[in-house]
Amino acid sequence: MVSQTVQYPDGRIEVIDVPKAFSVGDVVAVTHRRDGGVVVQRVTPIDIGTVPGEIMIDIGTVPARTSVGVKFYFKRYIPGGQTITVYYTIVYLDGSTGGVRDYSSSADWSYIKSTNVVTLPHERACALQVKVAGLVSGDYFRVDLFTFAGTYKNGENVTDGSFESGGFGDGTSRWSKNAGGKVRIINTDAYSGSYCCEFYG
Repeated sequence: MVSQTVQYPDGRIEVIDVPKAFSVGDVVAVTHRRDGGVVVQRVTPIDIGTVPGEIMIDIGTVPARTSVGVKFYFKRYIPGGQTITVYYTIVYLDGSTGGVRDYSSSADWSYIKSTNVVTLPHERACALQVKVAGLVSGDYFRVDLFTFAGTYKNGENVTDGSFESGGFGDGTSRWSKNAGGKVRIINTDAYSGSYCCEFYG
């Protein structure tokens, strides 16, 4: 048994013995039984870890025997030095291709020259997916200025590749984000008057 101090919504404070220690800030339900016993249940949702942030956008129908990839700018802030993992993938009906990179240090804006460029044997509708895992509180990974690499639209901007819409959309005209992932569109610190996408811990 552990003695715990419980504060009720009306301000009353009570010290009770409970069979489990709770963390400061937990929300609990306290039931006083007729036999004098007390039942304490934790009602705060259990933290099962953060959901990796993920964004995706439709990049159009790529003709057969055409290569497609992307390149983009990014900035990372990882003051604790732990490893974060960045996935960038071209997704299509019967497959996908892309890259995975691990980072454990901070760096100012730099350039990912290209995802893995793939040549599609058949015409396929494709999407671009970027996911960042391993960020902790205070960390961030920012992306901006997505352009096409390969022969498909080479050098052209990906739709809303600079996040100028200022928000997430339906994934066709604008980027979409996954539920629960810590991703937002913010004013960029690379230059004034524009936006970037930030994955944060």
